[in-house]
Amino acid sequence: MTPTLLIVEDDRDFRESLETFLKKQVGFETLAVPNGREAIAIMRQREVDIVLSDIVMPGVDGMGLLEWVVNNRPDTMVIILTAYGDIDGAVEAIKKGAYDYLTKPPDLPRLENTIKRAYEKRQLLFENRLLRRSLDENIFKSIVGVSEAIKEVVEKIKRYAPLDTNVLITGETGTGKDFIARTLHSLSPRADRPFIKVSCAALPESLLESELFGFEKGSFTGANHSKKGRFEMAHGGTILLNEVESLSLPIQAKLLRVIEEKEFERIGGTKTLKADVRIIAASNRELMGLIEEGAFREDLYYRLKVLTIELPPLRERKEDIPLLLHHYLSLYSKTLGKEIKGFTKEAIRSLTEYPWPGNVRELQNLVELLAIEARSQLIDRNDLPPHILVGGLPGGEKLVFEPGTPLAEMEKKAILYTLRLTHGNKKRAAELLGIGLKTLYRKLSKMDLSE
Repeated sequence: MTPTLLIVEDDRDFRESLETFLKKQVGFETLAVPNGREAIAIMRQREVDIVLSDIVMPGVDGMGLLEWVVNNRPDTMVIILTAYGDIDGAVEAIKKGAYDYLTKPPDLPRLENTIKRAYEKRQLLFENRLLRRSLDENIFKSIVGVSEAIKEVVEKIKRYAPLDTNVLITGETGTGKDFIARTLHSLSPRADRPFIKVSCAALPESLLESELFGFEKGSFTGANHSKKGRFEMAHGGTILLNEVESLSLPIQAKLLRVIEEKEFERIGGTKTLKADVRIIAASNRELMGLIEEGAFREDLYYRLKVLTIELPPLRERKEDIPLLLHHYLSLYSKTLGKEIKGFTKEAIRSLTEYPWPGNVRELQNLVELLAIEARSQLIDRNDLPPHILVGGLPGGEKLVFEPGTPLAEMEKKAILYTLRLTHGNKKRAAELLGIGLKTLYRKLSKMDLSE
């Protein structure tokens, strides 16, 4: 399709000479009108690639036309023509979204080159938009589910991703908080900048502060060189603070300053560094309860939860379980080079009734294991591990949760239940629960096992 150039100039002779020259030299379909009002009328009816416009015109002038284009046809490139004495107006036009400006009468080879470069930029923007649209579609295909709860999560991602506001993601272990955080970043204007993840619970307090903010050489014993912190590494991008509830109160105070003042210092340093970072915090605990206990700052909580996404546990969206099972089975079948068609109805029924204490992560790990061990094209109920099946424990004991059972009690039962099934093998239990081995040890250390 031939590109279209629209010339907007009230001087008839100059307009016609520009039209004749550019139609021949640039090879675009060229239209010419005397004012902004007629230009807008044309653009309401058809696509225009480049607008070449004078600033001073009767009726809708060049600045009014530019404002309309920016608001209604943002992919159209606008080049401003201005008299030598109105350079300030041209500079203001650039600030408001014009591609470039040239003084009248323009140097014709330069004008020709400027129009070609403007069209190349328009094409690049168009291609990037198509690529982003394709990326967006692929990303959302990875969020599997038809439940109302998961649809709400997807809608929030679409609304929140373009913003620069902090987000708090809550949900039980294994519900996919890391994935949602990365998705928010991938769909944001910061997508081409760093995405830095910090596991707050995995590092001792003595190391966490230096990990977040960095340190200068000689600031403490063993600091033989200076080191950038995660906030410095994330500059211009996004930082995910996973298990943010694990931060100590002193570090919470420093984090609050980063949010409020957008700056910090390395440990042992005097230079103030800027922090152009979007913060996404994730927690599997009820932060308001920690605030009441004095373990979490209320002011920090409200700074982090400007926007919130709550991820539902898998047991509350059972209609998504069959879809997730087939999704991951298809993925691992291809990876392993196996032809596994799916699950039998009996297997699906058992897997849907199971409470999934480790949520989606546990389901994913189990499907990978089933795919590895599969000996036929269909996975049957008999292929499932004992803890999935009703009466799987000796004596027919079942893992049952009554309505209103506290979350901590449910988690404790699920962990102890799984440990019995694995005969105390903590590594295997952690895999089945969909959590890390260190996390399992930490949870066990906090439990009262005297009962």
